[in-house]
Amino acid sequence: MSSSGSGGGESVDDGMVQQDGSSLSRSPYEPSVNAADHASCEQMSGAAQALNPEVRQLLASMQSFGCPPPAIKCVRCTLQVGGGYERGLGVVLCEDRIRDQSSMNNILTHELVHALDDCRVRNMDWGNLAHHACSEIRAANLSGDCSFLKEVMRGKVGGAFRGHYQMCIKRRAVLSLEINPACSSRLEAQKAVDTVFPICFEDWTPFDKLP
Repeated sequence: MSSSGSGGGESVDDGMVQQDGSSLSRSPYEPSVNAADHASCEQMSGAAQALNPEVRQLLASMQSFGCPPPAIKCVRCTLQVGGGYERGLGVVLCEDRIRDQSSMNNILTHELVHALDDCRVRNMDWGNLAHHACSEIRAANLSGDCSFLKEVMRGKVGGAFRGHYQMCIKRRAVLSLEINPACSSRLEAQKAVDTVFPICFEDWTPFDKLP
């Protein structure tokens, strides 16, 4: 689940979800308008589902938890986001934002972690900041969102990298929580992330080790 937030213009990966499947705020997704973008997105999405091991394992795990795989569709996004997940809608991929296979693999993995959490966690409530924070921590951790290369490209690496990875996971989770209308401030988002981080950072379901 990612959507753009504040934070110096840094984009995140997904839009917001709610228990009934509707957006917590106005939907950031619109129908396709560029045929080339749509075709490219569909091709990369298909390649990720067929060939990427993390995507394949997440989809298989949803079935093992008793949930059908979510619909996965390419759309145009009006916010600075890479994709999103909504209960009842499935995974959406921002065809106007995703430009290469590596980004597709990362974003689709991120969103499928949210879909899996929505499936496996009893009474999952995306309006509950602790629930949302845990899934954002897992999604950032399991998707490669905080790889050294990605952080270099964001201009976030300076000096020693020691301890930077966990700081990145927290930062990215906070950015996503700030988009949630249930979140009143960055301080509230940070508190939610810090509270659940020790447990959720170590939850690698469905993987035996970090991908």
